[in-house]
Amino acid sequence: MAATNMIRMRIAGEDGALEYFLEQYRVKCDQFGDDPHPLILRRIQDAIQSGIAQLDLSLNGSSLLTDQKISDDDVFSLSESLATFPDAPINSIDLSVNAIKNNGAKALGVMLKSTQTLALLNLRSNDIEDVGGLALAHALEGQRTITQLNLNGNPIGDAGMAGLAKTLSRPSCALRDVDWGNTDMGINALIQILRALQSNTSVEMLRIGNPRITTIDDEPSRHISTMLTLNKSLRLLDISKHRIRDQGIDWVLQGLSKNTSLTSLELRCNEIGPGGATLIAQYLGGGRCHLKELGLAGNRLTDLGGQAIALALQSNVTLERLDMSYTSIGELTHLALAKIFSPPCSSTIISLKLWGTHFTPNSGTVWRNAISCASQLEHYDFAPFIQE
Repeated sequence: MAATNMIRMRIAGEDGALEYFLEQYRVKCDQFGDDPHPLILRRIQDAIQSGIAQLDLSLNGSSLLTDQKISDDDVFSLSESLATFPDAPINSIDLSVNAIKNNGAKALGVMLKSTQTLALLNLRSNDIEDVGGLALAHALEGQRTITQLNLNGNPIGDAGMAGLAKTLSRPSCALRDVDWGNTDMGINALIQILRALQSNTSVEMLRIGNPRITTIDDEPSRHISTMLTLNKSLRLLDISKHRIRDQGIDWVLQGLSKNTSLTSLELRCNEIGPGGATLIAQYLGGGRCHLKELGLAGNRLTDLGGQAIALALQSNVTLERLDMSYTSIGELTHLALAKIFSPPCSSTIISLKLWGTHFTPNSGTVWRNAISCASQLEHYDFAPFIQE
């Protein structure tokens, strides 16, 4: 066994590493009685022909017909070939938008326990449920190479996600970029994730949008607040579709005001009203804001909240990207926002989204004049509304 491992290590450092991996993949397909998947074959062969030393294995199934998508059977052969060749020169595997279920997740778990090179695993939009989620959670115990894990769009459920939450609380956790949104997690798993992040020092980007929350008392927001108060490593947080109301955003902002590491906050499609928007404005203009990106799309801010935010932006010196699309704002907010970009312009905003809000001929004229002077505004999505 030791001699075999030495041979594999030597092969991994040679030009023929991908050829050896391709050979192993074909051998495993024969053992399982399956034909090699055409997409997997093509990706490896293309890399060999291109002379690529380290492979990012892109197996996204969005362009494949249903019966051509990568299934559990295909994953068995791929995972086994990687498990027998832990030094395979593969940096990432993108298996998003395929037909992988629990058994496929279990096979990937076996591979995760042995790989010494894989850093990214993308399983977005598959059919992995709680059993598969728990298998992945078990495989991540002590795993030190995986830094990015995308499970978005899998119906893993509360039990499976609670198991995965435990991986974030372990000192050995190496994950930096975590996308666990749209996984049917309930409040139990959500709270466990937030508690784990209180002491986690590796995760820098966390996306946990659209949990299954039925409570009406904004309880998760209090846990978000505590996490933000204690966490020192998180730079991006996506808590879209969390049913956060005005009281909830107050708690979130209390934690955020004590946090100096977070620079991107996504609050899309919550239930924040004009009162909550006013609280956000107080944070933006209060001198403790470290945010560079803020997403508020799909909240009913109205002109009352929109004007408050616009006024706060006059003194804000950190925010660079702001999304206020579909926020029920109208001319009053547009005029207040346009004023920020009018001479003398000191705004730091380089990207502004206002699509789906109410533009009038007057606001269009004001915006047109303001943008002609706002050289720093690199991107805005409302050009059709301000043309002459």
